[in-house]
Amino acid sequence: MNEIEYLNQITASIARAVAADHPMMKIDGENVFSAISAFLSDTVPAIGDDLIDQSVDRYVAEVLENARALDPSFLNQDPYIRKIRFNTVKSGRYLLANSSYEKGEILQYDFPDFKDGVYIPHLGYFTKKTNFPTIYEGRMPWMSVIPSEINTMKKPLAEAQGRMLVLGLGLGYYTYMAARKKNVTEVNVIEVSEDVTALFEDNILPQFEPETAAKVKVIHADAEAYMKKVHAGDYDGIFADLWQGASDGHAWYQKLHPYEEKLPQTKFNYWIEEYIR
Repeated sequence: MNEIEYLNQITASIARAVAADHPMMKIDGENVFSAISAFLSDTVPAIGDDLIDQSVDRYVAEVLENARALDPSFLNQDPYIRKIRFNTVKSGRYLLANSSYEKGEILQYDFPDFKDGVYIPHLGYFTKKTNFPTIYEGRMPWMSVIPSEINTMKKPLAEAQGRMLVLGLGLGYYTYMAARKKNVTEVNVIEVSEDVTALFEDNILPQFEPETAAKVKVIHADAEAYMKKVHAGDYDGIFADLWQGASDGHAWYQKLHPYEEKLPQTKFNYWIEEYIR
Protein backbone atom coordinates (compact mmCIF):
# COMPACT_ATOMS: atom_id res chain seq x y z
CA MET A 1 0.00 0.00 0.00
CA ASN A 2 1.45 3.38 -0.99
CA GLU A 3 1.27 6.60 1.01
CA ILE A 4 -1.82 7.98 -0.75
CA GLU A 5 -3.74 4.72 -0.36
CA TYR A 6 -2.81 4.55 3.31
CA LEU A 7 -3.97 8.11 4.06
CA ASN A 8 -7.22 7.59 2.17
CA GLN A 9 -7.77 4.38 4.13
CA ILE A 10 -7.51 6.46 7.30
CA THR A 11 -10.09 8.89 5.88
CA ALA A 12 -12.40 5.96 5.10
CA SER A 13 -12.04 4.71 8.67
CA ILE A 14 -12.96 8.14 9.99
CA ALA A 15 -15.97 8.33 7.66
CA ARG A 16 -17.22 4.94 8.83
CA ALA A 17 -16.94 6.02 12.45
CA VAL A 18 -18.87 9.24 11.81
CA ALA A 19 -21.55 7.36 9.85
CA ALA A 20 -21.89 4.88 12.71
CA ASP A 21 -22.92 7.65 15.13
CA HIS A 22 -19.73 7.68 17.14
CA PRO A 23 -20.46 8.24 20.84
CA MET A 24 -20.27 11.76 22.24
CA MET A 25 -16.74 12.82 23.07
CA LYS A 26 -15.83 14.09 26.53
CA ILE A 27 -14.79 17.66 25.81
CA ASP A 28 -12.78 19.57 28.36
CA GLY A 29 -13.48 23.24 27.85
CA GLU A 30 -14.89 22.55 24.39
CA ASN A 31 -11.42 22.61 22.83
CA VAL A 32 -11.98 21.58 19.24
CA PHE A 33 -8.39 20.47 18.68
CA SER A 34 -8.21 18.20 21.71
CA ALA A 35 -11.65 16.78 20.93
CA ILE A 36 -10.82 15.95 17.31
CA SER A 37 -7.38 14.62 18.32
CA ALA A 38 -9.02 12.29 20.82
CA PHE A 39 -11.53 11.21 18.19
CA LEU A 40 -8.77 10.45 15.68
CA SER A 41 -6.77 8.43 18.17
CA ASP A 42 -9.85 6.50 19.25
CA THR A 43 -11.23 5.94 15.74
CA VAL A 44 -8.02 5.10 13.93
CA PRO A 45 -5.50 3.73 16.45
CA ALA A 46 -2.83 3.55 13.74
CA ILE A 47 -2.60 7.33 13.81
CA GLY A 48 -1.24 7.26 17.32
CA ASP A 49 1.40 4.68 16.34
CA ASP A 50 2.49 6.37 13.13
CA LEU A 51 2.86 10.03 14.07
CA ILE A 52 6.60 9.76 13.53
CA ASP A 53 5.83 9.35 9.83
CA GLN A 54 5.86 12.86 8.35
CA SER A 55 3.08 12.23 5.85
CA VAL A 56 0.69 11.08 8.58
CA ASP A 57 1.80 13.95 10.77
CA ARG A 58 0.94 16.42 8.00
CA TYR A 59 -2.38 14.66 7.41
CA VAL A 60 -3.38 14.99 11.07
CA ALA A 61 -2.28 18.63 11.08
CA GLU A 62 -4.55 19.38 8.10
CA VAL A 63 -7.49 17.57 9.71
CA LEU A 64 -7.01 19.68 12.84
CA GLU A 65 -6.68 22.85 10.75
CA ASN A 66 -10.09 22.08 9.22
CA ALA A 67 -11.66 21.23 12.60
CA ARG A 68 -14.51 23.46 13.77
CA ALA A 69 -16.55 23.95 16.92
CA LEU A 70 -20.00 24.75 15.48
CA ASP A 71 -22.53 27.01 17.13
CA PRO A 72 -26.14 25.75 16.83
CA SER A 73 -26.92 28.98 14.99
CA PHE A 74 -25.21 27.45 11.95
CA LEU A 75 -28.35 25.36 11.50
CA ASN A 76 -30.88 27.50 13.32
CA GLN A 77 -30.24 30.55 11.15
CA ASP A 78 -30.64 28.62 7.90
CA PRO A 79 -33.83 29.86 6.15
CA TYR A 80 -35.21 26.33 5.67
CA ILE A 81 -34.56 25.24 9.28
CA ARG A 82 -35.95 28.52 10.57
CA LYS A 83 -39.11 28.28 8.49
CA ILE A 84 -40.10 24.59 8.56
CA ARG A 85 -41.36 22.82 11.69
CA PHE A 86 -41.25 19.04 11.80
CA ASN A 87 -43.66 16.69 13.52
CA THR A 88 -43.13 12.93 13.56
CA VAL A 89 -45.08 11.61 10.57
CA LYS A 90 -45.00 8.22 8.83
CA SER A 91 -45.73 7.60 5.16
CA GLY A 92 -45.31 4.04 3.91
CA ARG A 93 -41.80 2.89 4.82
CA TYR A 94 -40.60 6.45 5.45
CA LEU A 95 -40.67 8.36 8.74
CA LEU A 96 -40.26 12.13 9.00
CA ALA A 97 -38.82 13.12 12.36
CA ASN A 98 -36.38 15.35 14.24
CA SER A 99 -32.95 13.97 15.02
CA SER A 100 -30.17 15.62 16.98
CA TYR A 101 -26.45 15.94 17.45
CA GLU A 102 -25.42 15.69 21.07
CA LYS A 103 -23.04 18.28 22.43
CA GLY A 104 -19.58 17.21 21.33
CA GLU A 105 -20.68 14.51 18.90
CA ILE A 106 -18.18 14.36 16.05
CA LEU A 107 -19.65 15.03 12.60
CA GLN A 108 -18.48 15.84 9.09
CA TYR A 109 -19.61 19.43 8.47
CA ASP A 110 -18.55 19.49 4.81
CA PHE A 111 -17.27 17.06 2.21
CA PRO A 112 -13.52 16.44 2.30
CA ASP A 113 -10.86 18.48 0.58
CA PHE A 114 -8.96 16.60 -2.11
CA LYS A 115 -5.25 17.44 -2.18
CA ASP A 116 -2.59 15.56 -4.14
CA GLY A 117 -4.75 12.45 -4.30
CA VAL A 118 -5.57 12.48 -0.57
CA TYR A 119 -8.96 13.22 1.02
CA ILE A 120 -8.80 15.51 4.07
CA PRO A 121 -12.00 15.31 6.16
CA HIS A 122 -13.76 18.32 7.67
CA LEU A 123 -14.60 17.30 11.24
CA GLY A 124 -16.39 19.31 13.89
CA TYR A 125 -18.97 19.22 16.64
CA PHE A 126 -21.77 21.39 17.98
CA THR A 127 -21.19 23.18 21.27
CA LYS A 128 -24.79 22.43 22.33
CA LYS A 129 -27.34 19.74 21.52
CA THR A 130 -28.71 20.63 18.08
CA ASN A 131 -31.78 19.30 16.28
CA PHE A 132 -32.16 18.69 12.56
CA PRO A 133 -34.86 17.10 10.35
CA THR A 134 -34.46 13.58 8.96
CA ILE A 135 -36.39 11.12 6.82
CA TYR A 136 -35.80 7.53 7.95
CA GLU A 137 -36.25 4.52 5.73
CA GLY A 138 -36.89 1.85 8.31
CA ARG A 139 -34.23 2.51 10.96
CA MET A 140 -31.73 4.06 8.57
CA PRO A 141 -31.48 7.84 8.01
CA TRP A 142 -32.26 8.36 4.33
CA MET A 143 -32.10 12.14 4.04
CA SER A 144 -31.20 14.88 6.54
CA VAL A 145 -30.69 18.62 6.51
CA ILE A 146 -27.29 18.76 8.19
CA PRO A 147 -24.16 20.94 7.87
CA SER A 148 -22.57 18.87 5.09
CA GLU A 149 -25.83 18.97 3.10
CA ILE A 150 -26.17 22.73 3.48
CA ASN A 151 -22.54 23.45 2.57
CA THR A 152 -22.54 21.23 -0.51
CA MET A 153 -25.75 22.85 -1.79
CA LYS A 154 -24.34 26.39 -1.82
CA LYS A 155 -22.79 26.32 -5.28
CA PRO A 156 -25.71 24.72 -7.18
CA LEU A 157 -28.15 27.03 -5.38
CA ALA A 158 -26.11 30.09 -6.34
CA GLU A 159 -26.37 29.04 -10.01
CA ALA A 160 -30.13 28.31 -9.97
CA GLN A 161 -32.16 30.65 -12.16
CA GLY A 162 -35.23 30.75 -14.40
CA ARG A 163 -37.09 27.48 -14.95
CA MET A 164 -35.51 24.75 -12.84
CA LEU A 165 -35.83 20.96 -13.01
CA VAL A 166 -34.86 19.10 -9.82
CA LEU A 167 -34.24 15.34 -9.91
CA GLY A 168 -34.90 14.00 -6.42
CA LEU A 169 -37.04 15.58 -3.69
CA GLY A 170 -35.75 14.41 -0.31
CA LEU A 171 -36.83 16.89 2.36
CA GLY A 172 -37.22 19.64 -0.21
CA TYR A 173 -34.24 21.68 1.00
CA TYR A 174 -32.92 22.52 -2.46
CA THR A 175 -36.47 22.99 -3.73
CA TYR A 176 -37.29 25.55 -1.04
CA MET A 177 -34.00 27.43 -1.24
CA ALA A 178 -34.17 27.64 -5.05
CA ALA A 179 -37.86 28.60 -5.21
CA ARG A 180 -37.41 31.49 -2.77
CA LYS A 181 -34.88 33.11 -5.13
CA LYS A 182 -36.38 36.00 -7.08
CA ASN A 183 -34.59 34.99 -10.28
CA VAL A 184 -36.11 31.48 -10.18
CA THR A 185 -39.55 31.39 -11.84
CA GLU A 186 -40.52 27.71 -11.42
CA VAL A 187 -39.20 24.53 -9.81
CA ASN A 188 -40.41 21.19 -11.17
CA VAL A 189 -39.32 18.29 -8.97
CA ILE A 190 -39.16 14.68 -10.16
CA GLU A 191 -39.70 12.11 -7.41
CA VAL A 192 -40.35 8.40 -7.92
CA SER A 193 -41.53 7.63 -4.37
CA GLU A 194 -45.17 8.40 -3.68
CA ASP A 195 -44.50 8.08 0.06
CA VAL A 196 -41.78 10.75 -0.02
CA THR A 197 -44.00 12.98 -2.16
CA ALA A 198 -46.85 12.60 0.33
CA LEU A 199 -44.59 13.51 3.27
CA PHE A 200 -43.48 16.63 1.45
CA GLU A 201 -46.83 17.78 0.06
CA ASP A 202 -48.76 17.13 3.28
CA ASN A 203 -46.25 18.37 5.85
CA ILE A 204 -43.53 20.55 4.33
CA LEU A 205 -44.84 22.33 1.22
CA PRO A 206 -47.80 23.91 3.11
CA GLN A 207 -45.25 25.72 5.31
CA PHE A 208 -43.56 27.44 2.35
CA GLU A 209 -44.38 31.11 1.83
CA PRO A 210 -47.29 31.33 -0.67
CA GLU A 211 -45.15 32.98 -3.34
CA THR A 212 -42.48 30.27 -2.89
CA ALA A 213 -44.95 27.37 -2.89
CA ALA A 214 -46.60 28.71 -6.05
CA LYS A 215 -43.39 28.04 -8.01
CA VAL A 216 -43.15 24.37 -6.94
CA LYS A 217 -44.63 21.39 -8.75
CA VAL A 218 -43.83 17.79 -7.76
CA ILE A 219 -44.09 15.26 -10.59
CA HIS A 220 -44.30 11.56 -9.76
CA ALA A 221 -41.96 9.93 -12.28
CA ASP A 222 -38.73 8.03 -12.73
CA ALA A 223 -35.93 10.55 -13.28
CA GLU A 224 -34.26 8.62 -16.10
CA ALA A 225 -37.55 8.16 -17.97
CA TYR A 226 -38.49 11.82 -17.49
CA MET A 227 -35.15 13.07 -18.80
CA LYS A 228 -35.81 11.30 -22.12
CA LYS A 229 -38.79 13.63 -22.61
CA VAL A 230 -36.97 16.88 -21.85
CA HIS A 231 -36.33 19.09 -24.89
CA ALA A 232 -33.99 22.00 -25.49
CA GLY A 233 -35.51 25.14 -24.04
CA ASP A 234 -37.74 23.39 -21.49
CA TYR A 235 -35.52 24.36 -18.54
CA ASP A 236 -32.81 26.90 -17.79
CA GLY A 237 -31.22 24.69 -15.16
CA ILE A 238 -31.25 21.07 -13.98
CA PHE A 239 -30.09 19.94 -10.56
CA ALA A 240 -29.69 16.22 -9.85
CA ASP A 241 -29.54 14.78 -6.32
CA LEU A 242 -30.60 11.13 -6.57
CA TRP A 243 -27.78 9.55 -4.56
CA GLN A 244 -26.48 9.33 -1.01
CA GLY A 245 -22.78 9.58 -1.77
CA ALA A 246 -20.11 9.53 -4.45
CA SER A 247 -20.10 5.75 -4.85
CA ASP A 248 -23.79 5.31 -5.73
CA GLY A 249 -23.80 8.68 -7.50
CA HIS A 250 -21.35 7.52 -10.15
CA ALA A 251 -23.86 5.32 -12.01
CA TRP A 252 -26.45 8.11 -12.04
CA TYR A 253 -23.84 10.62 -13.23
CA GLN A 254 -22.97 8.39 -16.17
CA LYS A 255 -26.65 8.25 -17.13
CA LEU A 256 -27.34 11.96 -16.80
CA HIS A 257 -24.12 13.62 -17.96
CA PRO A 258 -24.70 12.83 -21.69
CA TYR A 259 -27.86 14.98 -21.61
CA GLU A 260 -25.65 18.06 -21.37
CA GLU A 261 -24.83 17.64 -25.07
CA LYS A 262 -28.52 17.25 -25.92
CA LEU A 263 -29.46 20.34 -23.87
CA PRO A 264 -26.54 22.74 -24.43
CA GLN A 265 -28.39 25.85 -23.24
CA THR A 266 -29.36 24.26 -19.91
CA LYS A 267 -27.06 24.65 -16.89
CA PHE A 268 -26.52 21.27 -15.23
CA ASN A 269 -25.52 20.82 -11.59
CA TYR A 270 -25.02 17.56 -9.72
CA TRP A 271 -24.81 17.20 -5.96
CA ILE A 272 -21.15 16.56 -4.93
CA GLU A 273 -20.13 16.35 -8.59
CA GLU A 274 -16.44 16.92 -7.87
CA TYR A 275 -16.32 13.79 -5.70
CA ILE A 276 -18.29 11.69 -8.16
CA ARG A 277 -15.92 12.73 -10.96
